[in-house]
Amino acid sequence: MNTPAGTRRNRGFSLPELLVSAVLLALLLSVATGGFGVGINAAKSCGYQADYTAKGRAAAQKLIRYIEAGQVAALASTSNGVDILVGFVSARIAYMADSDGNASTTNDGALFYYPNSLSTNGGILICKPVSPIAGSTMFRINPAAPSSVSFAFNLGDRTNATDASRGSASGSGYQGIEVRISATPRNMKRWYSYD
Repeated sequence: MNTPAGTRRNRGFSLPELLVSAVLLALLLSVATGGFGVGINAAKSCGYQADYTAKGRAAAQKLIRYIEAGQVAALASTSNGVDILVGFVSARIAYMADSDGNASTTNDGALFYYPNSLSTNGGILICKPVSPIAGSTMFRINPAAPSSVSFAFNLGDRTNATDASRGSASGSGYQGIEVRISATPRNMKRWYSYD
């Protein structure tokens, strides 16, 4: 078939047009896949942070329940815990620091509840990994309410080290939550003198 001069037949795209469109498509796909990777890591970090928040709430509820079950609360003689009188037995909430001897690991430190303060056997894990808050006391008797106990601790990765089990979602930047609560024994026996 002969075509008149100056007219073009519609056979598709020319080679330069295909090359330009392929380069533009490759650029768009590279930006999109890079954004997906960032989004996936952000979602993992948010998931771990939500996990620490849930663990912090559960730990706070356990601590409050153990303290409220007691009659009297006092700081432990070793200053790494709180002793609670429950009936005729003294129980203890204790902080166990650096369980594996390696300060750079993220699983160091835990809070335990011991139903009998004279024995370290049979401890019930409250939460881990736990560390003291810088410049704060982990266990404290409130001066305004001498029978009330305050707890302040970090729950989570305090080292900023990459945890192999969590990959790129851990490391640089603190992963965890700061827990601060107070509790008062409910079964207190008070004696008043009316002179």
